[in-house]
Amino acid sequence: MDDEIEKKLFTDEKEEENIDEIVDKFIKIGKVTFDGKTILNPELNKRLNREEILGVQIVGKILASMIRKEIKPQITIKELFEWNKLIIPNDQVMARVNDLIKKGIIVRMKRGIFQARPYYIKYFIGGIIEKYKL
Repeated sequence: MDDEIEKKLFTDEKEEENIDEIVDKFIKIGKVTFDGKTILNPELNKRLNREEILGVQIVGKILASMIRKEIKPQITIKELFEWNKLIIPNDQVMARVNDLIKKGIIVRMKRGIFQARPYYIKYFIGGIIEKYKL
C-alpha cells in the first residue's frame, strides 16, 4: 500500500518521461542541430512571442541532451544572444529568460547558464501546441 501511494506522490524531476512522445510533439515546433541549436518551424517563426521562442530553444537543447549525451543540457546567455541577435535585443532576451525562471520552466544553474526543468518540458510544449493548434 505504501509503495502505491509513494509512486503517486513522488517523482524524480530528472525522470525522462516518454521521450518519443515528447519528441513527436516537439518536432511540430522545431528541430535541433547536432550541436544543440534549435531551429524553429518556419510557419511558427513569426507567430511565437519572444518568451516562447527562448523557451523552445532552451527546451530543444535539453531534449537533444537526453538523446545525445555529448550535448550539454545547459544553455548560456551568450548562446541565446547569438541565436537571437537579429530578432530579439539582448535586454529582452534577459527579461524573457527571467520570466521563464519565474514561471518555473527553466532554472538558473549559475550566472549566465540556464537549463529547462525536465518535468515541465511536456507541459511547455503542450501549451504551445494547444495555443497554436499544431
